[in-house]
Amino acid sequence: MRYPQPSDPELMTAIRRYVSPGRRYLKLLHGNCLGLDTGERDRFAAELAADARTITDHELGVLLDSEWRARMTALGDGCADAPR
Repeated sequence: MRYPQPSDPELMTAIRRYVSPGRRYLKLLHGNCLGLDTGERDRFAAELAADARTITDHELGVLLDSEWRARMTALGDGCADAPR
């Protein structure tokens, strides 16, 4: 398992790109995104979907090999069943 630290620039770059924007991992935690108003939830889902289309297999592997915030964000857990 890799932990975010300055000596691992590859992981830090992936976290800054996919995990940290808007504290994304907190919105996924316990399905907190389900409590967002419709417009905010739609924007959040669209941003998550856009990143899912652009992340490379290698970047995904880096996140899945890291701590819980990165893994949870890589999996996108929590909002898949959000009502539209």
